[in-house]
Amino acid sequence: MELRWGFDVASQAGLYLIARPGPYINAETTAGGIPGWVLREKGVIPSDDPEYLNATANYISILGRIIDRGQITNGGPVIMVQPENKYSTWLGVTDFPTEMNRNYMVYVEEQLLDEGLTVPSIVNDNLVMGYFAPGSGKGAVDINAIDAYPLRYNCANFTVLPNYKFPYDWQVTHRRQSPTTPFRLLSSKEGLMKDGLVQDMCGRLVNKEAVRVLYKNNYSFGVKIFNIYMLGPYNLLILYCNAYCGILLRLSGAPTGVISAIWAGIHHMTTVKRLQKRGRSGARNIVNKNSRLTSSKFPRIFDGNSSSWSERRDSKFHVTDYDVGGINLIYSAEIFTWACGSGSTRVVILYGGARETHKFGLPSHLVKPTVIEGDSIEIKQHGSAWVVRWHVTPARLIIRVADLQVYLLWRNEAYNYWVLELPVSGPIGNYTSPSKSLVVVEAGYLIRTADLINKQLRLTGDVNATTIIEVIPSSATKLKGITFNGEVL
Repeated sequence: MELRWGFDVASQAGLYLIARPGPYINAETTAGGIPGWVLREKGVIPSDDPEYLNATANYISILGRIIDRGQITNGGPVIMVQPENKYSTWLGVTDFPTEMNRNYMVYVEEQLLDEGLTVPSIVNDNLVMGYFAPGSGKGAVDINAIDAYPLRYNCANFTVLPNYKFPYDWQVTHRRQSPTTPFRLLSSKEGLMKDGLVQDMCGRLVNKEAVRVLYKNNYSFGVKIFNIYMLGPYNLLILYCNAYCGILLRLSGAPTGVISAIWAGIHHMTTVKRLQKRGRSGARNIVNKNSRLTSSKFPRIFDGNSSSWSERRDSKFHVTDYDVGGINLIYSAEIFTWACGSGSTRVVILYGGARETHKFGLPSHLVKPTVIEGDSIEIKQHGSAWVVRWHVTPARLIIRVADLQVYLLWRNEAYNYWVLELPVSGPIGNYTSPSKSLVVVEAGYLIRTADLINKQLRLTGDVNATTIIEVIPSSATKLKGITFNGEVL
């Protein structure tokens, strides 16, 4: 019953789910989630030993039927199923997978198929060896994925971002191991083990700077499916998960700085998704700085007058030939989001770190950009492009170019901007779709949902201080009113 309720809640929120029924679920639970009575059986766990397989049959049968009803093909939120967890080998063991291992994988996959599951099956390969990848033989799944923890576990030395496990070639590895499937990261590290140390020390190792480096590095590989493990310390209901400290939520439920870095990255990637959908040629350039906490400068990009540099650890996307609703952004600093409003109105939000200087370029056939908020902006024509140079300050800057408004933000202020999709009727509902209209709102701490009914924008969320709510020109430009948590503003 609890699982069915969870499926309903996920559907209402627009969250897709990956089912991982076990019986081995993860290392953070007692015996990995396997009941104690099974441990008393003589069969090897896990294996194709009939005694062990028979012990799991009733559990998988019941759970499989529940998951079947929650599949996306039946109107539910479950889009994939993982029949095993980190089923791989260990250091020094080179004969994996053996025939027994393959027979076992076939059995657990068929258990779920027998209960009606039709969504793709996946496997999380923690050694990045391509185990059970599509086409690899008996026991192969539909999609193989990487399970990785590149930042490791040395919380005591949190000033060093370790690189001995840092990935540099995952896209090459994926094309070699599974060229016909989307590249997927099934379990990407968000928190880590605390080694008996206080939680905040681990939080400083995997803080917002670290995830900017790690996650944007993942995006640079062309990852299509990206799952973060985990979000909070009580993901396992009543069990405090002390193996993952420094995660998105503290024990109190308050967000850490990591959540803002992830939020900014998500919306940037949403715009990249739109770019790819529309078939325009474009490129993303990523620059990583993965080292000790220093203040050395980045290499300069575009030309000698640009100083896109970073203090401490950081990672940046710079785009070229980027389609903003039909306007070509020739090159640019990092993009938070963009949206089309009523008529031909468009808005794009760019951001940068403190004390950085950035540039963006637009075609010169457009009218000359004009400053409508702020100062200290340099606008020059270089050949066939208008080039705008801006210095990042806490105060925002706004530029208008024809029907395009460009917001230039300090990264810390960008965290106060929320990009929300307006709901539509089923089957899409609250699920994310590039076909849905966007509302961009500056509103501080947290905005959960937005809906536009009879030209009234209805917002829900939380505030932790007196907050000014501003609707950035987008689909909700022409409004008759705004409500927040049901109260008219």
